[in-house]
Parts: sequence; structure tokens; C-alpha cells
Amino acid sequence: MRLTGNTLVHLKTALISAIKDLCPPAGEKRFFHEVSILGAAVGPVSLALACLVDSRDDPWFVVSDEPDFREDVGGVRLAFRH
Repeated sequence: MRLTGNTLVHLKTALISAIKDLCPPAGEKRFFHEVSILGAAVGPVSLALACLVDSRDDPWFVVSDEPDFREDVGGVRLAFRH
């Protein structure tokens, strides 16, 4: 599921942050595992964050409850390329 930038993420380190603040620089991807979202109501989940060089104003924030999300992002990987 794609999330909005103001979604709160609860990291393992107990840090709470808006997902947009965790976004990587343009052209890079970042993954977080075993985090919670929506006030810790949903989790543990994995996040895939990406900011495309040609779409800096439209970063991708995707959440999944699949344990091997980073290794098998499938369609998400395709979306990050387009």
C-alpha cells in the first residue's frame, strides 16, 4: 500500500517520524523493517521509500506486511523505475 508523507512511523529505536522525513535523496531507495505505522496500531511492517531523479516531487512510500519485502518488492521495484 502506498502511504502519504505525513504518515507517522515508529522505528525500532523508539523514534517517531513522519515518513517524508525518512525519504532518501533523489535516485536512492531506503528500506525499514519491523516498524509500526498509524500510531503504532499497525505493525510490524516493512517500508520501502524511494525518490526518483525525474520525479523528486512525487516520492514513493510503500508499506507491506510481507517479511521478505526488501528482497522481493516485485511490482514496487517496477514502480520505482517509472
